[in-house]
Amino acid sequence: MGCSAIKQEGLSYKVECQALLSKEFKVKLPQPYHLQKENYEEGVACFYSFADGAYIIVFQGAMMKFTIDNYKPCKKRENKHRMVHSGIHNRKYWRKDIIDGVSVYYDNVTKENKSLYNKILDDISIINIKK
Repeated sequence: MGCSAIKQEGLSYKVECQALLSKEFKVKLPQPYHLQKENYEEGVACFYSFADGAYIIVFQGAMMKFTIDNYKPCKKRENKHRMVHSGIHNRKYWRKDIIDGVSVYYDNVTKENKSLYNKILDDISIINIKK
């Protein structure tokens, strides 16, 4: 099937820091990964793709929709700093967090790697950029 899994033991991680519009984020990611950063008039999006076929998007801006935005959530939870929607699409897991105006997504995650990607999103830091 051409699938590969990220094995938890022996993973090496890299802390990635990127600026968005008015925020920056810091996230600890398993290696290897590929980053594609797109700046456009209304926002900034960082796309991270991984060897297991999963991907993470970190986005701040307006007038841009991603496929995940159309998925129907199975679970929703909210506190004063974060709104989390999650579910299953095409037998793979997805999640969308909105944290202080920044949207953070993962998609195409296998059951075996779900806890790894949940930890990545749970631990992401969103910081205001000082002007």
